[in-house]
Amino acid sequence: MRNYSFAAPSINEQKRIAELLSSLDDKIELNRRINDNLEQQAQALFKSWFVDFEPFRGEKFVKSEFGMIPKGWYIGSIYEQIDVVYGAPYSSSLFNESNNGLPLIRIRDLKTYSPQVYTTEILPNTEYIATGDVVAGMDAEFIPTIWLGETGILNQRCCKFIARDAMVSNYYVLHLIKPELEFVQSYKTGTTVSHLGKCDIDKFRIIVPPNNIVIKFSKLVNALFREKVRIASESRNLTTLRNSLLPKLMSGELNINNLNC
Repeated sequence: MRNYSFAAPSINEQKRIAELLSSLDDKIELNRRINDNLEQQAQALFKSWFVDFEPFRGEKFVKSEFGMIPKGWYIGSIYEQIDVVYGAPYSSSLFNESNNGLPLIRIRDLKTYSPQVYTTEILPNTEYIATGDVVAGMDAEFIPTIWLGETGILNQRCCKFIARDAMVSNYYVLHLIKPELEFVQSYKTGTTVSHLGKCDIDKFRIIVPPNNIVIKFSKLVNALFREKVRIASESRNLTTLRNSLLPKLMSGELNINNLNC
């Protein structure tokens, strides 16, 4: 290996390249922290409205199986507010890494928002996932997340949660479903590999507020939601730019002196 020779930029150019790429990394990290903060704000608002009932303290409360709740609210099935759609089984023999077809969103991709394989296969029950949809895995960890990657299709053992009313924010959907999934996770921990099934979701019981209150909350948090999606899109573009610049700058295909930076 000591006899191997290769072309490399000068030390000064290498330092300038490192500074440029570091600035992109810093912006991506800043965006991540901003989005974490937006998520915390939405979660705090949900807790204030639908757990602690702070905006409704002056109203009459009634007993329920979940404790005291505002009059006019009731306990019902998760399906009164949310539809659940399940991913389909795609043939691994048709998977590719050459961007042929659409990204296949698997459980492993829900944390990174970066699908690793594509497929051209379209099934009768193919379910498309867009930026901003609420999705969760059904094996090992059942942590719901707002999908922040590119549009793709949902693989088996993943599911999507959809508000039955189009005016309801996905932030409401996320925080409504999250404690239910965490509860299932808690009592299935200890098994070899814990699994979430439709039969588990069928048992979910929630506090159901009047629809006008849910829509009022949705209007309040939708600005946070839109900003989160916008920032995530910006970070994807920055990541793509960073990953494409590095090899071109190091190989000399691009000259950092010609970049407007």
